[in-house]
Amino acid sequence: MSDTIDTCICSSCGKPLKSIDEARAICASCELENLLCNSCEYTRCMVCGGRMFLGNEYKLIKLEQAIWNFTSVFGLFRIDQDPIEPLSKGTSVFLDTGKTCLAITAGHMIVELSRLGEKYGEDAVSIGLVAKGEVILTVDSRQVIDWISKDGYDLATIAVPRMYIIDYLGCEVLSPMSWPPSDACQDDLVFTIGYAAGIQEWEPGRAKIRSSSMLGRVVSVSENNFVITPENGHSKVTFFTDGLRIPEHAGGMSGSPVFRLPTNGSIEEAELIGFTREAPREGWDVLLANHANLVYPDGLIRKEPR
Repeated sequence: MSDTIDTCICSSCGKPLKSIDEARAICASCELENLLCNSCEYTRCMVCGGRMFLGNEYKLIKLEQAIWNFTSVFGLFRIDQDPIEPLSKGTSVFLDTGKTCLAITAGHMIVELSRLGEKYGEDAVSIGLVAKGEVILTVDSRQVIDWISKDGYDLATIAVPRMYIIDYLGCEVLSPMSWPPSDACQDDLVFTIGYAAGIQEWEPGRAKIRSSSMLGRVVSVSENNFVITPENGHSKVTFFTDGLRIPEHAGGMSGSPVFRLPTNGSIEEAELIGFTREAPREGWDVLLANHANLVYPDGLIRKEPR
């Protein structure tokens, strides 16, 4: 609701508020929600001291929180020693196509798995999914359904039972009404979330992770790929775990889901249309992505032009 109201006041200074919608604020660290006026936009959270986000940034944080539950760090771990050691990382998203339940990431993560297996021994390296910093779900390489990493295609699909994702990792599975989706289109407003910071602090069986996100525009579209640049220079890091350093590069975003945002801004109507494959330059100014419809409902990947 956005009607003028007399009874609601700013929680920081006590000033009467004209609109609830414009006054909604949220702490990115502890997710406390409150009402703030524009003058108090940079007020710190009364619970944890984190920054409060207001207006459009509030909407983006809510979107990020919703999508975050469908994702994990896609890590490669050395498991032949105690404690096990994280070696490489990307991002995966959990998807139910209506035919199979998948973790989807970038294909070059499977190339890296093979390289590390040759270096340390095939049985010494394992895929591990890390969500919310609590537990690691190890995945057998035989669960990989399909992958490709050449000629602009960079995708991998891994079969992961829904019960493991929900009950063990505490995540959710994205279940679109239909699959596959349509292509990304020129000038689409999109949102992506992943783990550029990766695993920054590590204890046996537990990791501190943090997500990063970008609001962007599709500026170029081809048969397999599309290019994203930040909308109004907007890319940011959200602190889900305090005290971790801000990533300077988008490495670790590989495999992160890309959602097309509807013109009405509804979170419920955001559509998965792609998966990030690389950041070709330092920083966050450009991301390359594959169309999501390259993944068939059975998890196989289309590897040639239509």
